[in-house]
Amino acid sequence: MNGPPERAATARLWAEKAEHDLTAARDLLEHSPNCPFDVVCFHAQQAVEKYMKAMLVSLSIAFPKTHDLRKLFDLMPGPAKKLFKIENLLLVNRYAIDARYSGDYEPITRTDAKRAIKIAEGLKKKIIRQLEMFSTEK
Repeated sequence: MNGPPERAATARLWAEKAEHDLTAARDLLEHSPNCPFDVVCFHAQQAVEKYMKAMLVSLSIAFPKTHDLRKLFDLMPGPAKKLFKIENLLLVNRYAIDARYSGDYEPITRTDAKRAIKIAEGLKKKIIRQLEMFSTEK
């Protein structure tokens, strides 16, 4: 990654936190007999959010304190936007709120939880590849 070592370290920290959320989501889904699917989806959304923030940090793009994946997507430069499927971002974006608070929301199912994890895992692969590419540029 070009630029100050602090930027690379900060991007790695965001990616590490994202990985913690993704691990928590997977573990809950796989090992909890009464799995709280809303919590799985929340952690998947958090993973996506933090991977996106890692990418933004690596590109030296400031971002506001937000959980809104659409806002983070809008900050990405054109070439970076190609890493994302906006429909997937919008799907998991709702879990930042719907999964955390009571309200008149559609019930969150095992299928929803599996899909949210799959989206987070797919995005992780793309972003980690980009972060590695930046770290090897001279």
